Amino acid sequence: MPFWDHVGELAKRLKVVLYVLVVSIVLFMVLPSNLSFLSNPLQFYDPLVALILRQIRAQMLPPNVMLIGYEVTVPLELYLIA
Repeated sequence: MPFWDHVGELAKRLKVVLYVLVVSIVLFMVLPSNLSFLSNPLQFYDPLVALILRQIRAQMLPPNVMLIGYEVTVPLELYLIA
């Protein structure tokens, strides 16, 4: 195959990866962490990514350590990284 055909193939594959990444980020931020939210939607909403972050914090950090974000964008960055 010529070089530009390889570049075109790479571009198609990178688009698929980017689309899957965006869809998965949206799903993790929208889906509730417990299904009882569906029966009573007026209760407190907890997204799936918050459950994952709580588990990471509980397993990795000592109990007396508290994470503090010094910038406004730190919570959003944490959600995107998770």
